[in-house]
Amino acid sequence: MGHQWKTNRLWSCPSLGSMVLVFGFWVLFVLFVLFCFVFSELEFAIFS
Repeated sequence: MGHQWKTNRLWSCPSLGSMVLVFGFWVLFVLFVLFCFVFSELEFAIFS
């Protein structure tokens, strides 16, 4: 349960670095999903 306590402590008192890290992770994740969606659409249009 040490990891859970560490996570709760991080969220209750977030530092600027961790906030930037989480924000950057979500931005990359959204861009990756959008890229995969567009790529699959293009691939479907080309090969259909």
